[in-house]
Amino acid sequence: MKLKDNLTRDEVFRLKRIRLDTPGLEIRETVIRSYPLKDNGSQLFGYVGEISKKQIPIYNQLYKGLTFDQGDIVGKSGLEEVLEREIRGQDGLQLVQVDAYGRETQTQTPNIYGEQIKDQESVPGYTTVLTIDKSIQEAAYKKFVADGRIGAVVAMRSNGEVLAWVSTPSFNPNEFAAGITPQLWSALVNDANKPLRNKVIQDYFSPGSTFKGYMAATSLQEKVITPSTIINCPGSIHFGKRDYHDSLKGGHGNITVYEALERSSNIFFYKMGIALGIDKMYAYISQFGIGQKNRYRIAS
Repeated sequence: MKLKDNLTRDEVFRLKRIRLDTPGLEIRETVIRSYPLKDNGSQLFGYVGEISKKQIPIYNQLYKGLTFDQGDIVGKSGLEEVLEREIRGQDGLQLVQVDAYGRETQTQTPNIYGEQIKDQESVPGYTTVLTIDKSIQEAAYKKFVADGRIGAVVAMRSNGEVLAWVSTPSFNPNEFAAGITPQLWSALVNDANKPLRNKVIQDYFSPGSTFKGYMAATSLQEKVITPSTIINCPGSIHFGKRDYHDSLKGGHGNITVYEALERSSNIFFYKMGIALGIDKMYAYISQFGIGQKNRYRIAS
């Protein structure tokens, strides 16, 4: 039975002194996850914690070939959770004989139920290499913290590689690896600025100009416009019960879809949305996964 985790050095020394007179008392060393960047990027990397009783049957069903038991440490969020299968590895097996006092004895390998039980070596998980650039990640995080910003930023290459992933305010995942206290957990979950929330992908914001590319592709595919169609884009248009304004005061005038994308004209794509209608818009953007919850997993 486990009595205590995360002993201090002084506690270990005291226990070693009394262990001689306390049969069955054993001090075991274990490896815990270490996050050198601490608060920086913690929502991306995630954190680990002890598996719950409710999770054990779910994980044993989800991760075929792996066996989860009470006391196992598993990924709880971020990449730790998403890459659970790839980086977990497999536990080994070591059979130890003890005497009536719980002390280890030196005997031959025992015969249990007529079978010879042999030790099994543990199998390490795969090594995961990210595209995150440490220098860019640290520069982005330091700037956010220095400015007291609450929000998120992502830096990417044109090929989709993520160089930096920052969400603030943040938390230190090392606190979870060592066993988080109820007081700290309460402070994190009750923080109005939601440090546990990955603001890059979990908060809801208007998609802004990133949505214009989808609108352009849909409008061209549905032949609402052609590449050479000219659309007049004034400073604002009235739709429903309110006025909608362009990105340029006074508007962009007569422009094509290429110019609308280049100048980020709001009015051009408002007009495309009205011409398409909500059903056609959704039929196309849903093919890109917008409005859906997706889980991506790296194949091993």
